[in-house]
Amino acid sequence: MTALTHTAIDAMSPGQELKDDRVSGLSVRARVSGRSFMLYYRTRTGRQRRPKIASYPETSIAQARGIALETLAAVAAGGDPAAEWRRARTEPI
Repeated sequence: MTALTHTAIDAMSPGQELKDDRVSGLSVRARVSGRSFMLYYRTRTGRQRRPKIASYPETSIAQARGIALETLAAVAAGGDPAAEWRRARTEPI
């Protein structure tokens, strides 16, 4: 784990991943198409989830940490935010 900084994220090459030292499960993944904040968590039923929660640099590191903490709070309350987001995308308008 390392401290996520703008310098460290900008220096990443495609295929690299940096894990945050402040928020458990938060990481940044670099791809050719850009960089994304990812959040790893397990639901109460044991399912592993790793949704993209934001894009970098559109979302700052502090904002991504806030989103991650909100998502982890929902998981602790028994929810599965990734499944809810997936369901919302597939619902007819």
